[in-house]
Amino acid sequence: MIDQNWSGIVDLFTYDEHYFIGFEIDKGKILAARKMEKISDGNRKVITTENKDYKCSVVTTTTDWYQITYVLETNTWYVEALSPTSSTSYNCPMDSGMNQSTSGGNFTYGGDGFLWYNSSSGTSSYYPPDVPLPLLKILISISDEKPCIKNAAQNAVSADFANEITNLINEIFQEKEDYRLEIESYDLGDNSLDGFHTFSTASSNNSYGTFSVVINSILENSSKEYITATIFHEFLHAYLGYLNLGNFLSESQEHEEMAVEYIGVLSKILVERYGVRKTDAMALAWGGLQGTQSYSKKSSTEKNDIGLINQAYKNGQKGTKCN
Repeated sequence: MIDQNWSGIVDLFTYDEHYFIGFEIDKGKILAARKMEKISDGNRKVITTENKDYKCSVVTTTTDWYQITYVLETNTWYVEALSPTSSTSYNCPMDSGMNQSTSGGNFTYGGDGFLWYNSSSGTSSYYPPDVPLPLLKILISISDEKPCIKNAAQNAVSADFANEITNLINEIFQEKEDYRLEIESYDLGDNSLDGFHTFSTASSNNSYGTFSVVINSILENSSKEYITATIFHEFLHAYLGYLNLGNFLSESQEHEEMAVEYIGVLSKILVERYGVRKTDAMALAWGGLQGTQSYSKKSSTEKNDIGLINQAYKNGQKGTKCN
């Protein structure tokens, strides 16, 4: 954290390492903006012989670099500290004036990077460090050819779509350095399977890894309500998997916990998001949990209604169509 009374210079570069803008700061206040000055060869600043009382000086500047990444899909900012660099400039004019091939106090931009030119034909490199690819903690790897599923996935992790399950997911996968969540969609070759989840790690104690959620691409023609319910169902698997990293629960055990703890939570999200009837929202929340003990206690009429409602939303006969 930079002290509020910090003084110095801040230079901002684009991701492809082009200079963007800079600021001179004195005791926490911006004094002036900076820009890169392009100087062509043979057009250097000259110091005349009238200025005699020059002093030689050597200045070493250490620059701290930060990569700032904004992820539109999740409305999230990441700040990553990069390796610092240092540059040395020296200035020792002579009575006859400065060498015409150099200039003092100017940056020049070229294909080989940023160079600080000084008198006595001395130069010191001022290169931005290598910028790594941003590490996205929640990665949506869904083709634009599946806009309905992709949009539902983006909404499901968006900070603007505030709800209990989204908050649980973001608290884990946005805040914990060692775990990430990847959301994918492709044809699973089984129309009865809406999605699945996996956890992959190279650690013997599961101390880091990736939770993957895969949504069957056939749901592209389903209602938004059904797609969202499916995504949140798989999110809950990822969440319960994270809570039980030391001793993973079986899928059926996770389903039992979801049936007891999260039916009301998921149905509330669907009602608030899409304005569906509470009975329909409850039925969608039960999707995928038909093998649980809690479901087995329902009457035949309730089970039949849940099945019919889910089928209607999956086929797009009910709910909000995406296409």
